[in-house]
Amino acid sequence: MYCYIRIRFLLIVLSYLFATANNGNCQETIDCYKYWALDHELVWSDFRGFVDSTHITQYGESPSAVSVISISYTFDYLGTALSDIKVHCVFNKELSWTKDTCSKSLLQHEQLHFDIDELYTRKIRKAIQEITTKGIADESVYKDVINSIKDEANLKNQTYDDETHTGTIEKEQERWRKMIKCELSKLSEYYIAPDLLND
Repeated sequence: MYCYIRIRFLLIVLSYLFATANNGNCQETIDCYKYWALDHELVWSDFRGFVDSTHITQYGESPSAVSVISISYTFDYLGTALSDIKVHCVFNKELSWTKDTCSKSLLQHEQLHFDIDELYTRKIRKAIQEITTKGIADESVYKDVINSIKDEANLKNQTYDDETHTGTIEKEQERWRKMIKCELSKLSEYYIAPDLLND
């Protein structure tokens, strides 16, 4: 039986120091990270980190894979005026690792965690748009809403692992796949292609 685990870092900005501490190979390049994108799912070659045998799942088992995913955001200003807020869903290749590069079900489980974080990234973008239309320019208001939705993402991911027993219950895994696919579709207008994120 496979045993899965993931570690989630929800950061205001991506911390390159994590990757440097991990193995020193990530020189702050885009190649260290994978932005969520349509028709561009995770592959085992994305899991470049060293296996950490000290990790134990909530079920007291040694994991077969660890995914490090962040929902990060940055505030852009024109002078002192808030001009834009960018939100990203990013997979860290240098910190994510796997013991098994053959299991399709394991990879699909990790992909769905990535999908869940993308779902909540879209929820954040939607919330930002709604606040912006009210003419609110207070950064703290946006931060409060963003962090609240990020907390919801944490809870959703934990529930996903609990209900699928970290991916080992096939029926539940498929139910979650369909559910998240449907939810992503409902928020399709808040998807931003990776090549547009820095525009």
